[in-house]
Amino acid sequence: MTEPTATVVVTGVNGFVGRHLVRELHAHGLNVVGVGLDGDPDDEIAPLLADYFSADLTDRWPDAGPTEAVIHLAGLAAVGPSFSNPQHYLNANSAMVTVLGEHLVASDSAARVVIASSGAIYNPHQLMPLTERADLAFTSPYAVSKVLVENQASYYRSRGLDVVVARPFNHIGSGQGPGFLVPDLEAALRETTQDNVTVRVGDLSTRRDYTDVRDVVRAYR
Repeated sequence: MTEPTATVVVTGVNGFVGRHLVRELHAHGLNVVGVGLDGDPDDEIAPLLADYFSADLTDRWPDAGPTEAVIHLAGLAAVGPSFSNPQHYLNANSAMVTVLGEHLVASDSAARVVIASSGAIYNPHQLMPLTERADLAFTSPYAVSKVLVENQASYYRSRGLDVVVARPFNHIGSGQGPGFLVPDLEAALRETTQDNVTVRVGDLSTRRDYTDVRDVVRAYR
């Protein structure tokens, strides 16, 4: 007899990382159930999904059935816009974890839950390289929302859920949309057709590590 195929629910499945994660999980023989805000899944990944549910996770968890794992990617992800709408970031990112956690507790679920936090929660002004014990810093509403999400993960762990938190740093790769540094710089350079045209940038003294999104999703798997 062959072993039954495990089912993994991926939230935020239509996003940059979600689409890569679906391909990674499917390639390793897993049933992938997608959850997204859109009415239909992205055309690229639709053939790879065992099922898809459209749901606003700040309000309800869809009836996606039993699962061996949940990889929670859904949320407001860009740092910059969080400054102009801080409470929205706090409310939305926190509410999704509450909805997910309460559903799994009520279902007495044994699923492994992977919650995506962010390396942006670390204080950048400390000795490198960083470890998980490094100092945190609340440098943006986005970072505050991610620390809140991590505290919620600890709470639901105390209620019996199997929750793991990941803190990925900046990642790049094909399909990344506007609002992030590398695609925005690329778009600005492509639009610059004349010599001596100024491309406006931020602080160029910042140094960052970037991770290929394909490596990030392998880690999630």
